[in-house]
Amino acid sequence: MSTAVIATYVFGQGEGALASSWWYVLPVTLGALWLAVLLNIVGLGTGRWLQNAGGIGTYLPGLLLIGVAAGSALQGAGPANSFAARDFVPDLTDLGSLNLWASIAFAFGGLELSASMGGEIERPERSLPRAVLISAPLIAFMYLLGTASVLWLVPLGELSIVSGFLQGIARGVEQVVPGAMWLVPCAAFAYSVGNVGGVGAWLTAPARVAFVIGIDRYFPPAFGRLHPRWGTPYVAIMVQASLASVALLFSVLGQGTGVETVYLILLDTQILIYFVPFVYLFLSLIVLRRREPEPGRGVGGALLIGGCGMAVTVFAMVIATIPPSGTANPLLFFVKVVGGAAAFIGAGGWLYLRRRSTTARAAQA
Repeated sequence: MSTAVIATYVFGQGEGALASSWWYVLPVTLGALWLAVLLNIVGLGTGRWLQNAGGIGTYLPGLLLIGVAAGSALQGAGPANSFAARDFVPDLTDLGSLNLWASIAFAFGGLELSASMGGEIERPERSLPRAVLISAPLIAFMYLLGTASVLWLVPLGELSIVSGFLQGIARGVEQVVPGAMWLVPCAAFAYSVGNVGGVGAWLTAPARVAFVIGIDRYFPPAFGRLHPRWGTPYVAIMVQASLASVALLFSVLGQGTGVETVYLILLDTQILIYFVPFVYLFLSLIVLRRREPEPGRGVGGALLIGGCGMAVTVFAMVIATIPPSGTANPLLFFVKVVGGAAAFIGAGGWLYLRRRSTTARAAQA
């Protein structure tokens, strides 16, 4: 969805009506999703070029955004929003305003995908730690300075949740180098490619997990199939993309459901589903440290790290269910987020119990 909205800047329609029209957003969103699917079914050798292009397509617009914001400040232009310390204190009485805090916690997710791809990476024990050490500070740099740049350039009342950073680039370029407005569609194109690359990464790695579950027969055996030509878990990838398409169409239902609202519904639903294993993860750290203590690694450290991680995770899951301030139909928002997450988790539980029951009957026979 972000790709579809940001792509409007490629052909000069940014901040126009097109970005809020489902006749445009829905087919472009589905098209970008299935393009990533096809490239990753062909194989990681092909799909990785999409992921690599995605990384470049994310960093270049980010650097441009930070650059034009710095140029605006150096030219003496004032900030579009107040940067006084009191304005950074959240209003904890307005729970709806805290909804987007859940996405901050979600931003720290994703490193676990590398474990799923370890078997297809050359020398993963060397490549993956190096990748984390290089990317982590760059990601933090982009998040912090990128957010500050957007706030410097775009008033909060006009800021789009989906494409706010492109708004920042457009206004920054107009202020600092008005003769180079061609940079805006270039940045939009690069970031659109970057988003499709990100979708590819999120399809590829979890599909390997679903593939193994299919081999173990907790998912239907078809999940354990590899493509006869490209050797990829094509059934798992296509099922994931199909479910994502259904989730998108489900979220659009309801009179007056806008693009930004659906974006938040999908984001919050994903956060609920995605964070469930992390609750177990942080609990496991504490339990295993107590059961199997190791020299130099005490229970106190595990309690601190596991407790902090679990607190942030649970907090993010709770506030993800709270409709943001200004939501036209808060009850419908809540039902879609919680109901969507419950449906996916319930389906997983049903598949697991069904397989366990089948295994038990086979053992008795």
